Formats: sequence, C-alpha cells, structure tokens
Amino acid sequence: MWLFYEEFLKDYDFSGKRVIELGCGTGINSIIMARLGADVTFLDISEKALDIVRKNAEKFGVKAEYIHGNIFDFDGKEEYDLVHSEGVVEHFLPPYRQRIIDIHAEAIKKGGKALIIVPNKACPGYVIGKYISNKIGNWVYGDEYPYSHFELKKRIEMAGLKPGKRSGGEFVTSCVWFMAPLFLSSKSFMKRSLRFVPGRRMLKLDQGHRVANKIGRIIGVLATKS
Repeated sequence: MWLFYEEFLKDYDFSGKRVIELGCGTGINSIIMARLGADVTFLDISEKALDIVRKNAEKFGVKAEYIHGNIFDFDGKEEYDLVHSEGVVEHFLPPYRQRIIDIHAEAIKKGGKALIIVPNKACPGYVIGKYISNKIGNWVYGDEYPYSHFELKKRIEMAGLKPGKRSGGEFVTSCVWFMAPLFLSSKSFMKRSLRFVPGRRMLKLDQGHRVANKIGRIIGVLATKS
C-alpha cells in the first residue's frame, strides 16, 4: 500500500507537517510518514485498532497522538497539513457517504492536502469475490460500497476540495480477490498466502497505468484545499 501512497506523495516534504489518518487500522502508512518527519495523529473508533497502532509505532520508535472516537464526532478544523484514509469512506451510504469526505476537507489547513483511497467498483476480482463471499456468509470486511472514479472525484469537489492526481492500483494482485470465498473460509490457506510477498518490481506493475486506473482494486485521489 505504501508504494501506492508514493504514487501521490513521492515529492511531498513531510518535515514538520501535521498529518492525521482517519480510520487508521494498523497505521503503517502514517508510521512511515512519521519516520519521514511528520507529526502524526491516529483516529479510530476501535480501541483494539489503536492498540495495534501503538505497538507498531513503538516498534519503529514513533511518537504520535491517538484519538479514540467516532469519525463523525471529530471536530478538528483546519488543523492538519495532510488528511488521509484508506479503506474507510466506502463503508457508508448517503448522507454519511458525503459527510465523511466533508470531514476530511474540514480538517485540512488552507493549502493542505487530502488523500482518499477506496475500492474500485469496476474491479472484476474484487466485485465478484466480494459478491460470492457475501452470498456464502464469510465476508469479514463489513458493508462496503465501492466507488467509481467519477463519484470519488465528484464528492471531493462537493466537499470544497480541488481534485489533483488520480490513480488506480492493485491491478495484478486484484486477481487474488476472485479467491476471496476460499481464503476467507480457510485460516490455513490465508496464512500460507500471506507468506507470499510480491517483489517491488511486480508491485510496480500493479499501479499507475491505464489498465490499473480502470480495473485495479483501488483508486485514489489527492486533493488540495484552496
């Protein structure tokens, strides 16, 4: 995932920047940003997730601020240089679908940036694998309502941000999602599959080209607050 972040932020100077990750999960991407000089904040509704982030941050010698709470109660106004999320905003339908993107925008300083990464509704592997897993009852990622490029760009504009770079990723590895019904049913299969770590060259084929933009599993937009 960090390689995909680099597609958007490879020229970004993190030194002294205030960064917040909304719905932080394991927090790995923000931990990398902290090691590049950012002051990072993690927000998540799950105390368990924040405990995982704390352990990861301590492992890499990163100091951070932790906020345990509901993203819709977050009242940070123009405090951050960069606000980002991955795998978060697709869990909501209207009116919360727009509101959660508005919260990203409200938290950014003028001239700051938002990076939002979501599943792509045009990705065959993800859509089919998710559908079958839901049918057989082993989908573990909660309700997800993926985005098109058009919807993500439009909602970012409705939040008052100016969309910039748009890109797609996880094209090659999206094929794995066809097997979601299998690996979500078998812990041993999942453990074996996690031992496979694609090389950097293969991961580069995963993103940043026309096919990945169209049918890769994820799409992202980097936007600016003017």
